[in-house]
Amino acid sequence: MSMKTFQDIKNIIELSCFLHKKAENGQNRLFYQYTDINGLFGMIKSKKLHLTCGKYMNDLHECHLGKEELWERTYIASFTFEHHESIAMWCIYSRQLKNALRIRFQPQEIQKLDKSSSVYEVKKIGNSFSYSNFCEVKSIKLTHVGYFDKYTLLWNDEKLKQPVDASFSTWLTAISLHGCIKDAAWAYEKEIRLKIVLPKGLSYYPYTIAIDAPSLLDRAEIKCGPCLDKERLIHKIEIAKSKSKKMIVPEFGEISQSCLLGKVHLKAKCAQCCYKTKTTCPYEKLILGGKSSKP
Repeated sequence: MSMKTFQDIKNIIELSCFLHKKAENGQNRLFYQYTDINGLFGMIKSKKLHLTCGKYMNDLHECHLGKEELWERTYIASFTFEHHESIAMWCIYSRQLKNALRIRFQPQEIQKLDKSSSVYEVKKIGNSFSYSNFCEVKSIKLTHVGYFDKYTLLWNDEKLKQPVDASFSTWLTAISLHGCIKDAAWAYEKEIRLKIVLPKGLSYYPYTIAIDAPSLLDRAEIKCGPCLDKERLIHKIEIAKSKSKKMIVPEFGEISQSCLLGKVHLKAKCAQCCYKTKTTCPYEKLILGGKSSKP
């Protein structure tokens, strides 16, 4: 049976199937992630992918759509399928704009991630991370994200009007759509999520977890951000290859330059931060509800 178009969706089940199938085997199989040099080298060194607890996502409104207990054990890694550069995402997801970059992962490497079963707790120690076995999971899911705006659902610039005999309010809180719906204010992100729900009854749930991703960066393409010169990144990669015997640097695909280099003047909140730790930073406390982001 062929995949329904977005406008043909009539109920919760069809919407859930549409979003999951688009991520898993849809025609648009682009997986980009905005990060920075530290994030890139963290992935190279650890060969793992980090996922953040849903309670601490930047869209707090989304957390109100489901049960708090479920969000507490839901972990998400975010990607986008938007090919064009986004000034908003350069600013939001790359705290040090001078080091900002965007990774394009190969689809087959993303698909391999759902074969992982071991989950690690991530702890930050100085400028590095430690990983310890935490639990096993049976399911890792990929899903596209839909966006709602009063009486309309949005996906990839397409619109779905609320059915006459149904209400989107019941759709937004459906368990099958948990972690799949956000406010339309975030629609520009065109997000794809890797989602893990940890088992019930654990003694605690970490801020960050990780899964094994040994080949995630194989043939990955890198675009340097508006404030990062491509030659500087290439130089850093070459130094890492020559100096570290333990850190195996993958063979990347194309390393290119942002078309916005030298054309915008961007400032990040944390570029010239006077706060020494996340526990004293009021911006961090606002995001995390007054709690430290450290595990």
